[in-house]
Amino acid sequence: MSRSRISSDPNCRPSRSKLRLQPVNDTVKQVAADEIFFAQLEEFCRLVQEEFLARFNEVSEISTSTADALGFAETLMLCPTREAARACIRRELMAGLSFVLAVQAMQRDIHLGTVKLPSESPEYQTPFYLLACAVQEYLASHRVQLA
Repeated sequence: MSRSRISSDPNCRPSRSKLRLQPVNDTVKQVAADEIFFAQLEEFCRLVQEEFLARFNEVSEISTSTADALGFAETLMLCPTREAARACIRRELMAGLSFVLAVQAMQRDIHLGTVKLPSESPEYQTPFYLLACAVQEYLASHRVQLA
């Protein structure tokens, strides 16, 4: 009768295959980018809502122009501070509302799984850079009609 030997000694011999931590690293980057994106979205929506409520009587209709939303995205990504973004929203409220409609369309597609959020976020960026870039890329690549 042969006996198998079970050892309780640790096996510390290096294996020939190297461990790859890339998927974990990618996951961490994705989570960080998601958090940044949604924080920027929340802050942006708060600023737009404040301005919209202050000027509610001036707004007769909301533009569904993709060109307006794209133009606003370009302007927003260059705003160096939240105050500059607030001034931009104040100056271009109608285009800002078109941008909000683009965000809503993008969120619908994210929920359906047909669009993914950006996977990386630049180390140095303006306050709404990731949000503006994501919407700009979404509009440019999907030829979306805003509702």
